[in-house]
Amino acid sequence: MRRANADQALDAIGWETRTPLSPEAKSFEQVFSFAPRPLQQAVADALPDLKEPAILLVEAPMGEGKTEAALFAHLELQRRFGHRGLYVALPTKATGNAMFKRTLKFLHSQGTDRKLDLQLVHGAKLLNDTFQNLRLSGIHDPATGGDVRAGEWFTNKKRALLSEYGVGTVDQALLPILPVRHNFVRLWGLANRVVVFDEIHAYDTYTGTLLFHLLRWLQALGSSVVLLSATLSPSIRRKLAEVVDAGLPVQEVEYPRLSVFRPGAVEQKHFEADPARRRTIGLQAIPTDLPRMRSTIGDHLASGGMGLALVNTVQRAQDLYRLFPEGEPLERESQRVGKRLADGTEVFLFHARFPADQRQKREDQALEIFGEGASRTGRKILIATQVAEQSLDLDFDLVATDLAPIDLVLQRAGRLWRHARKLRPVSEPILLVAGLGGDEPPSFGKPLWWGAVYREDILLRTWSLLRARQCAFRSI
Repeated sequence: MRRANADQALDAIGWETRTPLSPEAKSFEQVFSFAPRPLQQAVADALPDLKEPAILLVEAPMGEGKTEAALFAHLELQRRFGHRGLYVALPTKATGNAMFKRTLKFLHSQGTDRKLDLQLVHGAKLLNDTFQNLRLSGIHDPATGGDVRAGEWFTNKKRALLSEYGVGTVDQALLPILPVRHNFVRLWGLANRVVVFDEIHAYDTYTGTLLFHLLRWLQALGSSVVLLSATLSPSIRRKLAEVVDAGLPVQEVEYPRLSVFRPGAVEQKHFEADPARRRTIGLQAIPTDLPRMRSTIGDHLASGGMGLALVNTVQRAQDLYRLFPEGEPLERESQRVGKRLADGTEVFLFHARFPADQRQKREDQALEIFGEGASRTGRKILIATQVAEQSLDLDFDLVATDLAPIDLVLQRAGRLWRHARKLRPVSEPILLVAGLGGDEPPSFGKPLWWGAVYREDILLRTWSLLRARQCAFRSI
């Protein structure tokens, strides 16, 4: 009787029986309906050799399909080891929102015949329309018979990680090991799960240290972990090896690589980057003053196209936006927030200092206008800060950026010619870097304030490295 009452209570709050999403083994092509790239094939080949939950580290260029590789790994790890769900941790709310949509689409595509619960886990989730639709009405796919909802019981911030599937910010995954109330509830929510950490190169020293402690807990609790990064230092791989009481190989394999960390052992495999995505990016130095940045962008986009100006501070973004002459506000004639100049150019501003509801609207707008399937007509320019730097699937014909640490410069370059297109108004991909010109490095004090955003020694090393490659550098 008590067992029956317990089952009834769990059913009432939406806690369904958690069986593997894919009870039978599937190939990558069966899951995603396209042939795997070398990265994805390397992950698929490594999974059958695992005898117990492990930590997988994927280091590969931007746009190589790391997310699809992680979702496929989750399916196979869940099937083999009985993991009871998935949590995907992202560095920012914007990247979490974008991944939430991709995860929802992925869950629907699997054609499950039972109810699934999917939660968005960050402080501004109630402003996300996709999450609200799941929470209030549910989304039903009659073609598959599956049902994905955001159950009310799991939307409580302390219980969100108990949901079978979740996407959110990395801080929510780190709370279980911090001295906060009911941290044991959150930690139990991550036990026996597949936990994916994306863009781990973006973590600062504090967050990275907490991550290593969390990984030890996850290993003890029987969880599998997938770490994704475009650029990563050897010191982080050494710390990951320490988590499993092992050492790195004396001679590590070349980048891009897949590293598998198991108790007492680390195995690495090199794979080739997708040759269809390899291209040479031109590197052009421009002055740091905003009027020159504005005029240079206009010159390169004389025939139209999509441009991105990514600057290091909100103040510079606002000042650059004001340099474009005031035009007709777009919101008068559409749902877009920006301005149209006399020559038809549309200019948009996106940074983290907008009120939460406006920031969400501008984020959705950026994905709609500059995303993979957007209609690319006329000339459109997005002025943004680091919120557009990573994980958002944005594609530009031209990118102008302030000087930043080299790993972030590469991330920003990953927004340039991101998708294959038959025709572009710009003849070649060019990355404009403000602060790279001159025989001496720029001063990072006032008025730039870049030294307050990034460490000056790293900026100087980046300046020195890129100055030595003035002609061009290969995207990685």
